[in-house]
Amino acid sequence: MMDCHINSLRSKADIYLSSVRLFRVFLLFYFVIIFNVVPSEAAVNFLTADFGVNPVPPDSQGSQVRSFKLHSPSGKLELSVWDEDGSIQLSLSSGSSILTKIYTGRFKSDDDHINENYQIVKREENSIRENWRPAYGERKEIPNHYHEAIITLSNPENPISSLKLWCRMYDEGMAFRLEFDSSSTSAKELLGDLTSFQFPDNHMAWVSSRAQSEILKTTIDSVSFAAERPLVIRRHEHSISLWGKPLWSIFPG
Repeated sequence: MMDCHINSLRSKADIYLSSVRLFRVFLLFYFVIIFNVVPSEAAVNFLTADFGVNPVPPDSQGSQVRSFKLHSPSGKLELSVWDEDGSIQLSLSSGSSILTKIYTGRFKSDDDHINENYQIVKREENSIRENWRPAYGERKEIPNHYHEAIITLSNPENPISSLKLWCRMYDEGMAFRLEFDSSSTSAKELLGDLTSFQFPDNHMAWVSSRAQSEILKTTIDSVSFAAERPLVIRRHEHSISLWGKPLWSIFPG
């Protein structure tokens, strides 16, 4: 179960997991869905390229540039990804407005050690444009359009320990997940996922402490308990977003 503690204005919302035994593959999955109450500007720069494997390009000094950008299909949303200060950082923006900064790639293991200092070493990009049919519901077909980046992360302090960061950009929002593979990571117990979110302002929020409990209207810095997901945040009267963590899974091996 995810406990989401949002402590103070402009502070990070630390998200912790209960103890989990790592076997073959361990996935952590987060998402954000953004609703625009009024119509947005016309979609521009629709990207249809068939992306392949793209190693992170070197800069003028020959070192690896450990940053890149990923856009939603219409170009409405932009995700910047880079490594800095021991963590992988993501910045989600819409136009000139930053929606959130995300700090991930830091974990607490069973030996009370903080695993961090991962760096971007390679990425692959894909563009998906398809429709899928639900088993039941009001719509016969649902569009599934997104741009995806699969980023390989490596820890220079432990070169054989690597993980992958998956990022998907939709016009409606974004999702990301972290994946450990047993080929490069030994079995251990993870005591904490130190992924955190930083918001640019003390937004209005609707929260509940558990499933089917009362939903409270408050502000981000007033949430003093573990909030049930999704967390509903209103950035302004024309923008409402949902923040959640719908999936973590273990595959015994």
